[in-house]
Amino acid sequence: MAGEMPSSYAFRPSDRINQQGIWATYFGVWEDKTVPCVRRTLDVFAALFISRGSGWFESSGLARREKVESGSLIWLFPGVMHTYAPDSSGWSEHWVTFDGPGAKRHLRQGLISPATGPQHFDDPGPLRMVFAQLRQACDQPYDLDGLLASSLVSLLVLASHQRSLETAQKARPRQGDADLEQRMTGLIGSGARMSRAAAASGLSESTFRRRVQTVTGDTPKRFAVRERLRSARELLLSTDLPVSDIAVRVGVEDPFYFSRFFRRHEGLSPTAFRQLFGGIQT
Repeated sequence: MAGEMPSSYAFRPSDRINQQGIWATYFGVWEDKTVPCVRRTLDVFAALFISRGSGWFESSGLARREKVESGSLIWLFPGVMHTYAPDSSGWSEHWVTFDGPGAKRHLRQGLISPATGPQHFDDPGPLRMVFAQLRQACDQPYDLDGLLASSLVSLLVLASHQRSLETAQKARPRQGDADLEQRMTGLIGSGARMSRAAAASGLSESTFRRRVQTVTGDTPKRFAVRERLRSARELLLSTDLPVSDIAVRVGVEDPFYFSRFFRRHEGLSPTAFRQLFGGIQT
């Protein structure tokens, strides 16, 4: 059994929402869900809140499958492949889809990112309140429902960004570790192999591998992938450099390999990513 079937509501468009720059389109709830979400892409943004239960989430923007716990917030992005599923006991999910120049601006500013996995909130009370208010927005008069819902989406974005800052603060490395991470990032940009990176750090390859994993939480290979993708996304959205130049800047000499690499992890070619997310200037 898949539990209760989902209920959803479509918000009505409004000129006032268009002026705000971000508009909510749909809201929904699925209690006691046990069926997986098949691998897919959306043509809009979405925020998914898991209020009960646990499971997993995968996305082309992430290096590996991520665990989802009760009290987790998950962001979905247009054109980015993803799939997720609850454990056998099921979960309860709430979602809101949205779009508009403001949504793309949040992405450009780094407030939300495909590279951010499920965010667990120790105190999910504020998230529960926002989604309860989204449900109440469905009962508002015409032209007010979408306006209120769009404002609530902005609150979710701010809560997510604050959570990211708190997580980064807790994970901030010691000075020696920060130096190692900075050196790793520079060597990745130059296309250096791990043997050269280890030698430049004065460490054996095995010690270097352990140190990098301790500092970054990733193997050197995964760290290199993450940093190359981060730099590439930033350059695609903030500059008009040709894709071939961006490939070189992130340490990949072959632009055709870079395009395949980027598509494999992001679900879009570099050019399509720029066209989809880079059209709105800050």
